[in-house]
Amino acid sequence: MRMFSLTMADPRRQGDGRTAAPSGTASNGLLAMQVGRWLAAGTRVGALCLAASGLPAQAALAAPAAPGSTTAASNTPASLFVRVRPAVIGVRTLREDTGELVSSGSGFFVDAQGRAVTNYHVVATALGSPGRYRLQAVLADGSTLPLRVLNFQVVDDLAVVQVDARTKSHLRLPGEDRRLEVGSRIHAFGDPERLGVTVTSGHFSSALRAIGLERIHFTGVLNDGMSGGPAVDARGEVVGVNAARMGSREQISFLVPAHRAAALYGAVVRGASVAPEAVGETKRGHLVAFQREVLDDAMRAPWSTQPRGPYQAPVFLTERLRCGSSRDTEITATGAPVPLLRQDYRCSTYQRIELDDGFSAGGLTYRQTYMKQQTVSRVQFNHAVQGAVTRGLLAQPGRRMARQVCTDRTTLAGLEAALPVRLLWCAQAYREFAGLYDVEIGVATRDRADEALVVRLSLEGVTWETATAYTKRLLETIR
Repeated sequence: MRMFSLTMADPRRQGDGRTAAPSGTASNGLLAMQVGRWLAAGTRVGALCLAASGLPAQAALAAPAAPGSTTAASNTPASLFVRVRPAVIGVRTLREDTGELVSSGSGFFVDAQGRAVTNYHVVATALGSPGRYRLQAVLADGSTLPLRVLNFQVVDDLAVVQVDARTKSHLRLPGEDRRLEVGSRIHAFGDPERLGVTVTSGHFSSALRAIGLERIHFTGVLNDGMSGGPAVDARGEVVGVNAARMGSREQISFLVPAHRAAALYGAVVRGASVAPEAVGETKRGHLVAFQREVLDDAMRAPWSTQPRGPYQAPVFLTERLRCGSSRDTEITATGAPVPLLRQDYRCSTYQRIELDDGFSAGGLTYRQTYMKQQTVSRVQFNHAVQGAVTRGLLAQPGRRMARQVCTDRTTLAGLEAALPVRLLWCAQAYREFAGLYDVEIGVATRDRADEALVVRLSLEGVTWETATAYTKRLLETIR
């Protein structure tokens, strides 16, 4: 499950297949000895990993603190591990016919009635294909029980699930948004690679809201399989739900704020659940809401232009997107002019919405490329411009997407409609979500033989109205 900016910390191939197992193993005694030394020395361990299977003598760890206790011992990762671990569960997706493992993640009990919280993307495969897959909870004692989804929120990447068991070990969700201090300690729990419950530690860095998703930037490591597990503060209070990490960067991780999980759980307690036949329409509603919150807002926000050779290229002025340009290269290492001068600029949303099993929507990607012919031939230059317009634009139909429909024509851009451009416009409808499309827009100037500005815009899971509004504004801004 890969996204441009964020990669979910959820295994999709028996542990996600993206994180290699440790090259060596330590005996239980050696691991316990190392932990003892760390605690005795008072060392602040950035990512203290206490696998349940690796500590046979739990008595060596601090005993559970009494409720409300704020002693120094109760604030260590070791003591928090003892207190939090019984509430953490593994969440498995299994094939209905063979019982084979498809994916695994984590979750945690939030009441004594067996209700638990996890990530939506952890249960998405089974939720989307209930006849082919089923869900299973793995409790702290190793026992397994069936699990079913009560409600979910795609944009928040949350789900409330039901395990048919009463439990004395659960974590309380906060009733309101907690304001954490920058630098405060956070401990994330989960079941990575089915190795047993693990805790990694980091700090609260910032609360991100401008991106259209409420997320907490957590400086600790979220390993594959920890998705859906709880993140707690030094007092053991839930502050977030493990959700994602940024690409392959190990210490840029993201949590869903706990108050978002509390809101979904509260809706469930009040009787709000999603029937199996309503799953598709519910997901569509979440996508449309995200479009209005993020993509429509980016379209309505002020746009500016930046010079690209003789042209003015559109620039988004919104915090909803992250943007950057590549370094211009005008001469080779030998001092000779480059055959083709090229300047690139790119923007994208911070996160796409994971629907299920690697299928995402809700993203926006914007690219502008300025090219100037220097020593390449006219044929080579035209070929480069053609590639910038069409590369990656065409898509094939599939189980989820209908046949793509495209139009390719010459039109005029700019407020005065004076700049001749080529417009390549393609739309592909979602089979499951009526009225939503993936749209690819390519625009290339055609007024000069040796220079060109190419603009590409990709929109995922948008309405026809949003797609046409973006196209109109794009053409008006290019000049």
